[in-house]
This record gives sequence, structure tokens and C-alpha cells, in this order.
Amino acid sequence: MRKRNRLSGLTVLPIVISIASAHYKMLWLIPVAVLSMFVLVGTLPFCRKRENLWMFVLTAFCSIPVNWFLLTNFEIWKNVLYSGGESCILTKIVIVEYMMVLTGVEEIILGLLTRMVWRKQYKLYIPVDEEE
Repeated sequence: MRKRNRLSGLTVLPIVISIASAHYKMLWLIPVAVLSMFVLVGTLPFCRKRENLWMFVLTAFCSIPVNWFLLTNFEIWKNVLYSGGESCILTKIVIVEYMMVLTGVEEIILGLLTRMVWRKQYKLYIPVDEEE
């Protein structure tokens, strides 16, 4: 029972690493966060046969601080806003849009890598009510 509690406590490790990476501006911690997600998903018993789902969820949470750091510090999005006056609300909206795109791309890439590592997984069934 104690071992299970210790392992469950490790679920916050990748999130803490990504927050530390963004806060202290240490980009070398990003691969460490990704590796810790893979280790976490591989060791937790409730992730067995559902690794793709858990990597999807972990990527969504772990990528938020890093993507915010990258988009606000490197100002990749600035070219979009040069058309007119720079509005603070417009800037935040554009950053959030780019964060959503980056998170989606990261989820796809890590999902493919996860599927390569763990080939046998349960199928995810999405119940759909058929209209009559």
C-alpha cells in the first residue's frame, strides 16, 4: 500500500519539472520532463494498457508552463500583431491560441512515440448515442 502511495505521489514530478524549467529559464529541463512522463506512465499500475491516454493528459498539463515561457520570452507571435496597434488583450489571445496549437502538436508527437514504445493497449471506446 505504501509503495502505491509513493508512486502516485510521483505524478506531480513532470509538472513540477516543467514549471521549474519555465520559471528558472532552464530549457535543458524540458527533455527531463518528457523522460519523467515516460517513466511515470511506464511504472504506475493504473496506466497499464492505457499509456497513450495518460501521456495525452500529462502532456496537456506539462506543456502549459513551458509553452507560455517560450511564447512570451521569444516573441514568436509578434509578426501577427504588427498590422495595427498592439492591444494587451489581443496579445494574450494570440499567445493562448499559439499555446493550444503547440500543445496539440506536442500531444500528437508524444502520442506517436508512446504508441511505438507500448504497442499493446486497450482500445478506447467512445459511446455515441445514435439518433433515431
